Amino acid sequence: MSVRSEILADIEAVLKGIPDIGDVFVGKYEQVDLDALKFPAIFIFQGDDQEAIETMGTETFTWRVVVEAWCKDAEAETVFAALHMELSRDYTRSGNALNCRRTGSDVLSLDPGRGLIALQQTYEILYRHPYGQP
Repeated sequence: MSVRSEILADIEAVLKGIPDIGDVFVGKYEQVDLDALKFPAIFIFQGDDQEAIETMGTETFTWRVVVEAWCKDAEAETVFAALHMELSRDYTRSGNALNCRRTGSDVLSLDPGRGLIALQQTYEILYRHPYGQP
């Protein structure tokens, strides 16, 4: 498994461990049936990465990962805080990252008729692996 896969698996496990969280998906980009979801539902999306430091024998990247939570408007702040708190407990993502920090957030309207919103938290993850061995 690649370092990035290990980091995503760690994020997924952490989020599944939060009490009262419903479905958790990694990289689910297809259409979702709102009626079939268990809320709050969490989606973990991979963003771009950029080389951070050039070193001999290793490759180091800064990678953006977006955690998106779909929830009732009334639960928004509780869900937002739980995501941030749990993902901040281990900035090494179980030893697979040099750093992991939240760098931004956004709130989107998902389905106003049902009172559903989407909360996004963007994380910047610094990770390293041996050269050519992701």
